[in-house]
Amino acid sequence: MYTIATVFDPRFKLNYYEDNKWKQSFIRYAKETVLNAYNNNYAPVTNVEVNDNNDEDNEFLDHIFGKKQNLQQNEVELYLKTPRADRNQDVLLWWMLNEVEYPHLAIMARDYLAITATSVPVERIFSGGTDLITAKRSNLKTNTIRACMCLKSWWA
Repeated sequence: MYTIATVFDPRFKLNYYEDNKWKQSFIRYAKETVLNAYNNNYAPVTNVEVNDNNDEDNEFLDHIFGKKQNLQQNEVELYLKTPRADRNQDVLLWWMLNEVEYPHLAIMARDYLAITATSVPVERIFSGGTDLITAKRSNLKTNTIRACMCLKSWWA
């Protein structure tokens, strides 16, 4: 997940790995990871009809009319070809401004960039539970504990 999130930071892309002299095999792996996640979960679905019975007819028609060009290039490839964003650029704002150009990729970027980089907030909340549940308060209902912990995190 962190690999994909790094690539979706328009200030870094794959250049982060290249600039820090990572092995080419990992850079290829990072790109393949992003492409696989995109193709499996976010790429637009195209309806293609395949008719194996008329191969000769298809070849003839392809020759006369020219093969259909894939007008929709892969959004990942297009994104990776664009220059990196300024280092002071707000990452989520960049994706919002470029959502028209990369509609499916923007959805994927929001999903991956929303992941917290550390577990500190979760650990802080978990540790706060020991302050709430003491020997004198060991019979609180689950909903009450949940509500108290949520209120504490919202007001902190």
